[in-house]
Amino acid sequence: MKFNLFLLLIATLLVVGSSQQNVYNIQDFTTKKYWAINKTSKTPQVGLVTNKGQAETWKITTAADGKSYISPNSDIKLLVTYKKDGEPLALESTTGKASEWKLVNTHTSDLVAIQSFANPNDYANVGGFFGNSVVSSANNQDTHWKLEQIHLKRLKLELDNY
Repeated sequence: MKFNLFLLLIATLLVVGSSQQNVYNIQDFTTKKYWAINKTSKTPQVGLVTNKGQAETWKITTAADGKSYISPNSDIKLLVTYKKDGEPLALESTTGKASEWKLVNTHTSDLVAIQSFANPNDYANVGGFFGNSVVSSANNQDTHWKLEQIHLKRLKLELDNY
């Protein structure tokens, strides 16, 4: 019994301590719209929805060098990818600078600006037709995103049932 409890404790610490991947709802602070997947074009893009129930959850993996990779939790092979200034952010299965992001802390601790590593002057912003897309905009770090963490309930349920 003691050994099983010890193994459970070690497994819990490993899961919690080693996790550099976090799952979030991403919401625009001003419009209150959430990131979603827009599949109406040839290449899926990052869109915005007002209903949280239609929002996608996003996995953000941050490397030791500060580069972050953002992927839809429903398909982690896809990465949020910078195309060019003014265009919607695409979801592609390619890696490289275009898929690398920097989460820049703002004056409010729970808000971030999302900066492109490919083009450091470009940030993720609300744009597109009726403001329903996430686009890259030059020199505009004024859009602040709220990262609402999704707590993993499975581990809690396992601990409660032990």
